[in-house]
Amino acid sequence: MIKRAKMIRSYFLALSTVVLITSCSHDNEMLQVTKNDNGGVKAVSITAVLPENMMTRAVAADDAAVSRCYVQVLAADGSELGDGHSVKSMTAAENGYTATVYLKEDESYTFLFWADNATSNVTDLKNVPYTNGTTIAWAGKMADQSWSESGITCNLEHAVARITVHTTTAVTLTDANSFTVNVPTVYSAYNVYEEKPVSSATVENGYTYTDTNSAATDDADLCHFYVLVDGYNQILTMQYNGVLGNPAVQVTEVPLKANCHTTLSGDVCHLGLVNGTITATMQNDWDNDSKDF
Repeated sequence: MIKRAKMIRSYFLALSTVVLITSCSHDNEMLQVTKNDNGGVKAVSITAVLPENMMTRAVAADDAAVSRCYVQVLAADGSELGDGHSVKSMTAAENGYTATVYLKEDESYTFLFWADNATSNVTDLKNVPYTNGTTIAWAGKMADQSWSESGITCNLEHAVARITVHTTTAVTLTDANSFTVNVPTVYSAYNVYEEKPVSSATVENGYTYTDTNSAATDDADLCHFYVLVDGYNQILTMQYNGVLGNPAVQVTEVPLKANCHTTLSGDVCHLGLVNGTITATMQNDWDNDSKDF
């Protein structure tokens, strides 16, 4: 009986040891699952930087202020990710916009950024809708970037061209005496990944800017607007619909491209009535030295 009792106690002791070992093994497994529950990704701060005064006021006189910004994360080769990395709205910061995204440390990504003052719905930064006229827009791209503990920062540039009309003589625009400028080739969508307008989004008949409510003294800026263009020189048509029936005039070889400010300067009030000269001046990045054409 004594030997049988010892054998039974030894059996239960061995069984308890097996249960304990099995339990410890299960706990380790659970800890491992918990540790990797985020799929192996880590948080990273993304920052899109614009000139500080673009958040509140103009770089060039009367520029519109940006009101929103987006980021889109793609695979390094530009293909879509399958884990929910869609377009993400960013939060306004001191001199730009920020967001937090989650990336794998051992993989590379491409980041696309878009900022504007529009209200249209944005779901894909490879095909961002754009309305020519008063919509200012900025874009940025960072290719083949990896996760960084210090965060990722991208400096954005204008995705559009700005056109300013400068008059050498005083003029007042009204419904009866309006002023128009036609840009023959503009686009209604932008591909941030390709860093150019969507080729199939050409606007029929281009864009015609019409102003019926501006005034300027001698040698002053009259008006300005923004257009999404492809970077080629264009032939612009200008007309002041004055009481003398000013005819339309064409200005050839006007340089227009993204991130550049072109100023058309001349006698707007007598446009088409007398011989004169319209000067087109391009200013790179809207802040740097200008070049006359």
